[in-house]
Amino acid sequence: MSRALPPLGFDSRAGRPTRSFVALVACTATIAACNGGRSGAAKPSAPPTTGKESAEQFVRDYAALSAPTYVATYALQSGSSSPRTVAVVQDGTNAKVSEIKGGTDTEVFDLHGVLTSCTNASATWTCRRIADEAALPAGTVLSPARTLAAFARDFANADVTLSSQVVAGQKLRCATANAAARPVRTTLCLTPAGAIGSSTTTSGGATTTLTLMKLTGSVAPGQFLLPAKVGG
Repeated sequence: MSRALPPLGFDSRAGRPTRSFVALVACTATIAACNGGRSGAAKPSAPPTTGKESAEQFVRDYAALSAPTYVATYALQSGSSSPRTVAVVQDGTNAKVSEIKGGTDTEVFDLHGVLTSCTNASATWTCRRIADEAALPAGTVLSPARTLAAFARDFANADVTLSSQVVAGQKLRCATANAAARPVRTTLCLTPAGAIGSSTTTSGGATTTLTLMKLTGSVAPGQFLLPAKVGG
């Protein structure tokens, strides 16, 4: 019996589609500038949405922000296959990515940096600890924090082209990067608070796209409780 699908993101690695975790999202929140109680203090300027900057700088623009609280639903499209629904729940340093594939529920928990993968097959949940995100199946959507880290790692020392777009009513800032040593191209778009709005990666001629469908800002209690004991 499947659990209610709570809210998901994706990364690019050598020779295989990126996983982000949407990637992986912050509702309609905007970034409020802190003036330290001093009237007239200048607000920091918004990061640019045109031109170029390094991939590391693009990630730094969001890494310093407090992790948002949200529930997001995405459409995940890999190549010519039918779109799948992915949900991402984030609350501070905890995140969960959920997906239903052919009647099998999969939930990947990222709790204080510890990864656990849980699968529901034949109405029975099993959970196992994941030593590293590289051990997850190719195409797995990652939490926003891991998505940003993967973007900085995959496109280290590369410049990104900046742009903007609106997806599901959210104003997004986008960065498009090309890997120097292999044929990988990624466009990652984020809300002002750092939530993933969309991500498109082309690797080896195959394209994977994650697109935000709905974003809300409250997380119901119990979303980060594992459905079963960890068995390995």
